[in-house]
Amino acid sequence: MCGIALAVQAGASATALWTTLVQEVACRGPDAQQACTQGGISLYASVLGLRGETVTRQPLTSPDNTLWLAWNGQVFEADEESWYASAENDAAILLRHIQAVAPPQRKEALCSLLAHMDGPYAFALVDFHERAIYFGRDPLGRRSLLYAQHEGSTYVCSVASDASVQQHVPWAEVDCTSIWRLGMETRSDPTALSRDVRTHYTTRLTLCAPSSPIPTSILPAFAEILEESVRRRVQCTRVSSLATPGAARIAVLFSGGLDCTVLAALAAKHVPRDEPIDLINVAFENPRAIAAAWAAAPPGATIDEDQFPADPYAVPDRMTAQKSLDDLQRLYPSRTWQLVRVNVPFAEYTAHTQHIETLMYPTASVMDLSIAAALYFASRGRGDVHGHMYISPARILLSGLGADELLAGYARHRQAWRRGGDVALTAELQMDMDRLPTRNLGRDDRVFSSHAREARYPYLARSVMTYLATLPVRAKADFSEDGHGDKQLLRALAAQLGLAHASTLPKRAIQFGARSAKMDAQGARQKGHAALHPRSS
Repeated sequence: MCGIALAVQAGASATALWTTLVQEVACRGPDAQQACTQGGISLYASVLGLRGETVTRQPLTSPDNTLWLAWNGQVFEADEESWYASAENDAAILLRHIQAVAPPQRKEALCSLLAHMDGPYAFALVDFHERAIYFGRDPLGRRSLLYAQHEGSTYVCSVASDASVQQHVPWAEVDCTSIWRLGMETRSDPTALSRDVRTHYTTRLTLCAPSSPIPTSILPAFAEILEESVRRRVQCTRVSSLATPGAARIAVLFSGGLDCTVLAALAAKHVPRDEPIDLINVAFENPRAIAAAWAAAPPGATIDEDQFPADPYAVPDRMTAQKSLDDLQRLYPSRTWQLVRVNVPFAEYTAHTQHIETLMYPTASVMDLSIAAALYFASRGRGDVHGHMYISPARILLSGLGADELLAGYARHRQAWRRGGDVALTAELQMDMDRLPTRNLGRDDRVFSSHAREARYPYLARSVMTYLATLPVRAKADFSEDGHGDKQLLRALAAQLGLAHASTLPKRAIQFGARSAKMDAQGARQKGHAALHPRSS
């Protein structure tokens, strides 16, 4: 993984702004940093080495220095399996393929390569022969990339800086429906090159007749495909040079819910047995929730102000996490599971709020902040383990995001089924699949990467999505009877794995499970979609 900053600069005022962007991008990759500059074009990359025996410094350059590449990505699936199986750096393979093509055909080669691989990525490619800059994000937007034109300069960057937000640089997330081309001599908007990169993600969902039988092979097939997705995301990982021997390399963003507990159980099959797995669980001291607890105390009751509420961090996700941990310990008794209890005092939350708002920019709603805050403190990985302060050395964070969209996990999915049966539910799930690229994965990447960690999403693997798209909705969810019904395929897998507690849990959003939403009386009156207050200059 790496951070990317590119500038086509015009004027001295751009230099100071560029410096702030480089400083912010450097946080994403502590293992190596490097910049290339030529003719008013600057490309900077910071690297977090996650695969291979050595760290590959970026940007990479061709022997004749006419191509510069900054690649923030991981290839997990490819039409040419040798790409993933190779120990060579992904960026080096990509650049070599592009170099081998005559310059006029390079843009077509770039689009073709990206269309036939799967994994999260963002990149910037400078081609001095064609006098063009190419950039883009993967079709689901799992890696952040921002674009702006400001005072005659053009910027492409993984994350905004506080100074750029204060100066009202008009950052926008790069549209991940295409690869984009920008001429070096122009100041016009970039042009779309190809939409072929989304080919493998636009599968239409299958709609079967209500009477069609559900094949008995669905559960074992789903289990195999999902486990393979997890395996590819937890194996072949580098150990941080700062980590002690036997330290955790893999962590799970762990609410104790269905989605993440299944991932933890599958990861346990493929992470070396002598390595711990960190389960990171976050809880907020929420003044509004505490005030409500005071208000609910029985009239006339004697209350010890030092003890009531007894534990401000006894949030729903903390209770769920402990019970799911019990199941994991029972199933994998030889594995060291470390439940990292991240407790966030309200004062610490307020001290970091401005920085979190900068990281998540240009998203800027009340709900964005409540989600981003939970992810920010969770990905920092600093919490209590067995009564001792601990900072997780794991650089890879597994996330269960995508399971609700693909397997009908939201309350509105049940409402759609009640409104129009399988047809309406299929349409609702198709809408979710189509708008995954706007699911704010870029926001999440900016937050995670500020702590030099990378999130990986096994449910969003191309193979998992393609398989689930072929199944009738009744194989994924069954709302015909009272009870859970949602994500029944995943619940069946959890039960098969022995995860008795997680298999029955209802859906709960992170901002409510961790109580990072509606932190005070004023926040309680705001709707989630409301815009945050404008940033002062």
